[in-house]
Amino acid sequence: MIQLLRRVYDERRYFRPRFHHRTWAIDPTHTTIGFSIRHAMIAKVRGSFGEFEGTFVINGADVAASTASLTIQAASFSTDNADRDGHVKSADFLDV
Repeated sequence: MIQLLRRVYDERRYFRPRFHHRTWAIDPTHTTIGFSIRHAMIAKVRGSFGEFEGTFVINGADVAASTASLTIQAASFSTDNADRDGHVKSADFLDV
């Protein structure tokens, strides 16, 4: 019985959160927001958004209360094709 109680205590201590409340900012230098879509069911078009910011707020005491926030600048849309990017940024799509 003592060994069982010691084991339960050790596991609770081992699995407890290492932080209670912490906020992380997304590092744009080490992060990419990209996408891949099919065009005319033949080719894949890949692109990304170059300007964004966001945070993660982790609540170690209640993980369900944790939050994430992300803001993407639609004008930073790029597929490395000026004509396509111009069309997507027009009022037909993003209107930026």
